Amino acid sequence: MTHKSWRYCASILHCVVVLLLLFSFFSQPTVPNLNQCYDHDRKGASSYEVSRKQAIVDFVKELQMDEGAFVSELGSARAMSNVLESQFAAETLASLNELDQIDTIALTTYLTQRQTGSGGFTVSISDSEVNMLASYTTVLALYRLNELDSINTDLLNQWVLQCYRGDGFFGRTPTVLGDPLWSTRQAVEILAQINRLPSDDIEGAIIQFVLDRYSSSGGFASNAGGTPSLLATYSCVVILHNLDALNCIPSISNTVNFIMSFYDSSSGAFNHDLLRDTYRPIITLEILGALSQLDKELTKQFVLSCQSHLHGAFVYRPSAVNDSSEEWLDMCNYATIILRTLGELNSLEDTFQVNHRPSWSGDNTPPTPWTEPTQPPPTISIELLVPIIVVVIIIVIFALIFLMSYIRQGKKRRTVRKRRTRRTVRK
Repeated sequence: MTHKSWRYCASILHCVVVLLLLFSFFSQPTVPNLNQCYDHDRKGASSYEVSRKQAIVDFVKELQMDEGAFVSELGSARAMSNVLESQFAAETLASLNELDQIDTIALTTYLTQRQTGSGGFTVSISDSEVNMLASYTTVLALYRLNELDSINTDLLNQWVLQCYRGDGFFGRTPTVLGDPLWSTRQAVEILAQINRLPSDDIEGAIIQFVLDRYSSSGGFASNAGGTPSLLATYSCVVILHNLDALNCIPSISNTVNFIMSFYDSSSGAFNHDLLRDTYRPIITLEILGALSQLDKELTKQFVLSCQSHLHGAFVYRPSAVNDSSEEWLDMCNYATIILRTLGELNSLEDTFQVNHRPSWSGDNTPPTPWTEPTQPPPTISIELLVPIIVVVIIIVIFALIFLMSYIRQGKKRRTVRKRRTRRTVRK
């Protein structure tokens, strides 16, 4: 290969390297700046005073999307709206008697459209799985909206019973088990809300399924013979309450004592001062008629201390009130449930200072409706595609160099033959 050919080859390789560097630069994924989600924190807007209740309402209604559903916080993308967050919103505003602050028609339409031909519900526009959690939260939301008549409850009842496994518990779907205790509580609550309680034999099996999880400490476990917990105790008590079978608990006083063993009498909260872990024990105590065991004033003050001055929403614990990324819709729901249960909603009428008016700032791309997938063509990941392209380019370059050398050598051979022919002719 001549010196000129090598120079030509080097030029081509140089161009290839430059192209690959440019490709690598422009193909880097764009990392969103999370601080942009909370630009309103830095706009310097003056603080204002409203009631604690109005601060909650202002935060919640900012989270409703054009489709009618809700997202979880001010920085959430519109495509993340779903029935779970919508249930939190409906429950919160219903507790505050402020449902007229949102578009209830759009919300009801969104929720009813999640019911499928099977009778169950999906969690969002872009989700295809029909499951117990989505069906449960949708039913609770429609109950708060007084719109249960807008769905096919007969078909829903049939779907829920299809999830029954025959041993006193329900699965997440007719074919997926999930957490049996969690799904059973949701199934029983759905049936209670639509006035379709199961037959006596199924009801008896459910009660036995629950009692098998009772321990001598008074608590209930997720599995028979397992370690009792507040969460499992909540689920079991709610199930028995909906089946009008609280009298089946071997010792209600032991169950109350088990729950109260997690109560922090210095803070008024349960389980390490977490708001989300406090509301379930309080509901359980209310069902068991044991709210008097609490220091209600202390628990109320704990809940109020979780309301953030940043945008008026609630956070998961008092130490997080200065972190706007911890202001969540579900926390507002838990707080209002606790105050409602304690009979302390009037404490939300107190004046409260809000530093920044809440303003949703998430990605406004609409959710993509789920469609039946077709068989996708074979694809190659970008990680494999780049080296393949590089190898192909190198092969092509060397093939071109070889071809050029071959052509040059052919020209030389023809030139030599012509010279020899001329010499022969002269002779």
